[in-house]
This record gives sequence, C-alpha cells and structure tokens, in this order.
Amino acid sequence: MDLLQLQADPARFQEEICLATGSGPRRFGDIMQPFQRERFAAVNASLLAVARHEAPPVPRIWDERTKGASKDTDWAVNLLWLLAFSPRPLRMQVGAFDAEQADEVRLIVKDVLRADGPVNAFLRQVIEAQADRIINARTGGVIEILTSDQWGSHGSRIDLLLMSELTHQPSSGFAETLFDNLDKMPLGLGVVITNSGHDPSWQLEWKQVFRAMPDRWLVLEFNEPAPWVSAASLAEAEKRNPLGRYLRLWRGVWTAEEGAPALEPADIAAAFDPALRPLMGAEAGYETVAGLDLGIARNWSSLAILGVKRRHADHARIRLVDLRVWKPRPGRRVDLQEVEDALIDARYKFGLRALVFDPWQCAHLASRVQASNAGRMVRGWREPVAFRLVEAAPTKSMLQKIATATREAFADRRIALFEDAALRRDLKLLQLVERPDQSFRLVSPVTSDGSHGDAATSLCLALMAATELAALKRIVVGSGNSDPDYDPDEGPLQRSQRRQRKLRERELKASNRRRQQIAAMPDDRTLGMMKAFAKKFGVKDTMSRMSF
Repeated sequence: MDLLQLQADPARFQEEICLATGSGPRRFGDIMQPFQRERFAAVNASLLAVARHEAPPVPRIWDERTKGASKDTDWAVNLLWLLAFSPRPLRMQVGAFDAEQADEVRLIVKDVLRADGPVNAFLRQVIEAQADRIINARTGGVIEILTSDQWGSHGSRIDLLLMSELTHQPSSGFAETLFDNLDKMPLGLGVVITNSGHDPSWQLEWKQVFRAMPDRWLVLEFNEPAPWVSAASLAEAEKRNPLGRYLRLWRGVWTAEEGAPALEPADIAAAFDPALRPLMGAEAGYETVAGLDLGIARNWSSLAILGVKRRHADHARIRLVDLRVWKPRPGRRVDLQEVEDALIDARYKFGLRALVFDPWQCAHLASRVQASNAGRMVRGWREPVAFRLVEAAPTKSMLQKIATATREAFADRRIALFEDAALRRDLKLLQLVERPDQSFRLVSPVTSDGSHGDAATSLCLALMAATELAALKRIVVGSGNSDPDYDPDEGPLQRSQRRQRKLRERELKASNRRRQQIAAMPDDRTLGMMKAFAKKFGVKDTMSRMSF
C-alpha cells in the first residue's frame, strides 16, 4: 500500500478501500458498478481541488439516485479520502432533515473503520468517529453532522457541504442557510444527494435552476433500480408502497403529492364475502385480536375483532370476527361504559390475544381494563401476556406500520370481511398521504353523518395487531410423536376431553384382555386369580362384587 499514491489519486483510494457487505468485507474496486465509476470519475477532480485549496472545476454537484443505489456510501468514501489525505485541515458539514438521516454517513464511516483491509487499518490510525462529528486528530480536519432542528450554523466557513436527502426537507430554510454559508467560500464544494421528490415542489424548482447552470452545477441522475436490488424485492416494494412513493424511490420519477386512494377498489371488493357472518364465539383455528377507535362527542366509536390463522395451512389468513359501532346522538355522547363492557365481554367471548388502541381517547379506558385484571398494557409483542393492551401512539413509524399492514393484507387478498355498509364506505374513502420526509399514513375524511372513517380505523389498528401476531413464532409444547392425534385447532377443553376418552378406551381394552385371560384359565386357578385381583383393588367380598 503506497500512501502517496492514495493521497495523489482519490480513484485509487476508492478502488482499494474495503467495505462491509453481506458476504463480509470486500475491496470496493471488486464490487463497484459502472454507474458508480462514472460518478466517481465525474467528481474526483473537484475532490482533488478541495484538498489542494484550489477552485473546483465543478463547484456544485447534484447526485440524484434511486433508493439503495449507494449514494450515502459512495459519498462517505469521498469524505473519508478528503479527511484522511488532505494536507490541510478541512471543515466539512453533512446536513439532513433529522438526526437519523444525518447520522447515516457517520454510521457508514464506523463500518468502514471496522472492516478488515490495509487501507482501513491506516484509516483507523488517523480517523475517529465521535457522537456528532468525525475527526482527523493529526490534521485537525472535521466532518460535522448537522440536522434541520439543530442548525445554528450562520457564519460557518466550510470547505465542503454535503446536503443529504434534500427531498425530505419540509422547507428550504435549512438548506438555504448552509449553502449561503458555503457561498462565502469561493473554493468550497457543495453537494446534494437525494432521491426524486414531488412535482411540484421547491426541491424540483432548485433542480431545474441548477440544471440551467451547467458551468456551475453538475446534475447526475440514476433513475433505475440499483443492480443489486432483486426483482422480488422490487415487486414487494411496489405492493407495499403507494404507487407515487414507489415511483419516486425505486424508479426515479418525480410525482404529484396529492393523496391517493389507499386501497384498490378490486382489493376491497374481493375482501367482502357475502357468505361470511359475524361469529358468536371463539372458532377453532383462529387467534383473535382487536382494534379500538374511540370517539365521544362528534365521531363514532368502533371495535373491530379479527381472527388470525396461525398454522401451516392458510397461515396469516385473516377474517373479520365482529364489528361494533357506537354513534353519538344529538345532545348525547357515546357511553364509554358500554364500550368498556363490550370490550371485556369480547375479551372472554372470543379469547382476545391483543387490543391495539389510539391513546388520544382510549388511555383511560385501557387503564380501567387493566385495573379489572382483564388485560395488561405492554410496549411490545414479545412479553408473555394473555391479553396485551398495546398503545398505537401517532408517531411516524407507527402510522406507517399501520398503513403498511393494511395495504399488504388487502393487496395479498389475505383478509375476508362480512358485509357492513359503513365499513365498505370507510375503506373506499381511505386515503394514503405522504409527508415531506417520505413517510406515509392513512387519512379518512369526515362524512356527512359524523363518521371519520372510524370503522376502517379500528380495522386498520386490528390489522396491525394481526400482522404482529402472525409474525410471532408459535411453540406448542408436547406436540409431535408424544401425541400423534394432536390437532392445532383444538382448544384446551377439547384436548382434555379427547385424552380422557382415549384413557377410558385403553382401560376398557385392558380389562377385556384380563377377563379373556381369566376365562381361559383352568378352574383351579380362577379362584386364586380372583383373590389376587380383589386384593389389588381392595375388594373384600370377591365373589359378590366381581362378576365374570
């Protein structure tokens, strides 16, 4: 390893560094794809200029790629080269919408430093990844990690700015501030790495302005799935995501921001089974969960109960077991005691395993259910609780999880519903809305009769619970050869009764065999056997109590 060659040529560094992969550390040059080589070749001259304190031939770069196309990793490699081999101390900044996205570069650097390889071993001697920065203690160079809620960076003088995921920014203020700081440095290099976004949007306007300035901006676009993303993964992503989001992330298409129907009409129609009816109690083969959406004065309250198959045949198939709706009347609110009674009744009637609820209105009701020892509030799904009460806080990740579970259940045709006019209407009106950070959620409009999609909301909460339950490993103790007649659809009572019947049958067979043996014995031995039999079972009057 010649350090002088690595310092003189970033392309050599990019070839020799080792990266962590699913099959272990690999030399980057052995796995680099042609589109990556093209982008490195386009920007390396500007990297050399920054290291030498010269004017970059291309001072601004827009690097737009599809999801998973290694934009963060490739630019982390570029920053590492600058930090390790620049003869002067550089001040570089990585800016992003939130801490998670901004920290992506730092986490990649930590993985690189841990990987085996001669270049990586040298980097470990000079580079240190700290909590909010990456430093070169020998030169004093630094990469600062900034987020939009912690910027405070007016007046900063930087040599390089890397703006990550510009399309996730809800407003332009953060990016404008950082680029204004960079403009004070005539020899600075500015880079935007991002996916495609919404059309129209301020991000697209920026891109169009930059494209019209070829002497200052180099606009690079990779608008196809990365070569290492499999066709099966793409098909799953298309099924899991709204169409607009899929096109933006995986196909590089700028799409409209308007909300779209969350479910396909054909999937909704296929879910309703005219022959299906509500159940009156627990049914063999199903484990049940529930979702509760609580309205008091203006909106409806709704309790949806789902049955989930958890066996090899039809695993994760879901059916609607029961649906209860309470409507507030003029001048009269929903009776929460009635809702609570219905929930506790369903707990024992259907053997509910879990209830998912929105804490906005349901927290007090859930605490009352827990106080009655009918259930227990838990945070996760791994705790061994007979009836878990799970709070679905309206966080970004939770809302997206609920939307994903709902869309997948309908798209996969894994759910069967009995006919309910309010539920069918709510499902048709359900909208999928994407946020600026590209997370998404389900939204229901308010209808003229005061419903806010409450029947669909309770169903969606229950579907999230059903998805979590289906993912849990089912362990049956005592199954297999020890009980060849084991039936996973049996309840505890049915299994006990079956075993009692088999025991009585074995005892009867044994008694019959003994009688046959005694009948076949000579007469002089019969009496002796009868006495032995009577003595064993404590019978005093053998002849009167035993008949053969």
